[in-house]
Order: sequence, then C-alpha cells, then structure tokens
Amino acid sequence: MDKTYYILAIDYGHGYGVEFGAYNKADVIDEKEYQKTEHDCWPIHKQFNTKVIKTIDNQRAIDAAINKLNKKG
Repeated sequence: MDKTYYILAIDYGHGYGVEFGAYNKADVIDEKEYQKTEHDCWPIHKQFNTKVIKTIDNQRAIDAAINKLNKKG
C-alpha cells in the first residue's frame, strides 16, 4: 500500500527536481531550511523557487507531481 510522502522540490533555474523526500512533512520543512542556510548550492544572493508537495511513495506518482510543477511553473 502506498503511503503519503512529502517532497522538497527546488527549481535551480531549469525546472523543479526532487531535492529531498520523507514521510514526515516536518522533516521536509527542516531540510528546506537547511538548504537555505547551510547548503553550498544555495547562493545567499539568489532565492530559488521551492515547493513542499504531498504525494505517495511511488516513483510514478512522484515523477507525475514534478512534471505537473514544471508545466505550471
């Protein structure tokens, strides 16, 4: 049975991609804050678009959610 899964999707300028995923939404939000403050890929001078999305722990569902983000922007 598929379980609820949360994803941190980040658009570094070329479309959204999965940066991190977990079953606990708080873990994903913590990772988002870590990415903003500690990660070398996140320049201080530029804010990247981020989304925390809810899906299921199924690769097809995850891919579909990312594709939907990239079509909507």
